[in-house]
Amino acid sequence: MLRVEHLYKELPEFALEDICFHLPKGYIMGLVGVNASGKSTLIKTLCNIYYKDSGSIFVDGLPMDENEKKVKNQLGIVLTENFYEGNFSLEKNAFYFGSRFDHYNQDIFLRYCRQFHLDPKKKLKKLSKGQQMKYQIAFALSHEATLFIMDEPTGNLDQAFRLEFREILQELIEEGDRSVLLSTHQTDILDQVADYITLLDKGRIVFSMSKEELSEQYRLVSGDATEINSLPLQMIVHLERGQYNSMALIHNPDYLPANGQSSASAETEKSCLFNLQPSDRTEYKRLLEESNLTIMLPTIEEVMFFKIKGGTNPCGNLL
Repeated sequence: MLRVEHLYKELPEFALEDICFHLPKGYIMGLVGVNASGKSTLIKTLCNIYYKDSGSIFVDGLPMDENEKKVKNQLGIVLTENFYEGNFSLEKNAFYFGSRFDHYNQDIFLRYCRQFHLDPKKKLKKLSKGQQMKYQIAFALSHEATLFIMDEPTGNLDQAFRLEFREILQELIEEGDRSVLLSTHQTDILDQVADYITLLDKGRIVFSMSKEELSEQYRLVSGDATEINSLPLQMIVHLERGQYNSMALIHNPDYLPANGQSSASAETEKSCLFNLQPSDRTEYKRLLEESNLTIMLPTIEEVMFFKIKGGTNPCGNLL
């Protein structure tokens, strides 16, 4: 559904560099990263709000450069900034901007207004930030979009709506013909609904892979720092030392990338853990099992934290 190839975008004091990833049709991708990692810049570039310097963006096989109007007709966009008319009512905003889409449906928009407890007669500028975000979501859902690109859509919303929003996301992809790219700091929602995770840091992709692959590739261990350091260096992505307990993200010695693996992570780590001989891999597994370390599945937030701390060096760093 969305394919990005070698995308570059330079801004004052910041740049997106060589961005490549693929979001298949019928899936949800979480876009994660710390503040100023480039998530919003990437989303605005994908939507052609910022014009890219080079590279390619394809939506459902169509290149954005040659088919901008047709591609944008397929996009349901939710941004942190509000680009709508503050002095218009919600209903007038939706009708005015909906006229730019082939399949805008006012009845669907009003139905979501009722569901989200929004007054369609109220001026947009009179709404709270959370209500304005609900308006954007309602509008994005009202014109038969096939690719939803959303930047922090639940940042100013309460927990009850976040649960409702999670259900909406799952409904969107049920039939397999729509996809969602969701940028958020609230990685707990991605633990529940995302199929793919893309980690961005300092304008570069750290990895882009399925959540299943992510959960297979890494383990979180806790215990004594000396014991963690006794593991082979190749296993450790990053170690965080604590006064009484230390934690580290490590490569799972049981993990082997599938043939034809396309994730950025597996490509950069070929020279690290994944090219070991079976006997070495067995030894690494034995060392881990015989240790006194507690072994856990990491959350998306934990993988993000340790990968960024460890740097983009395939074998990570030790502190």
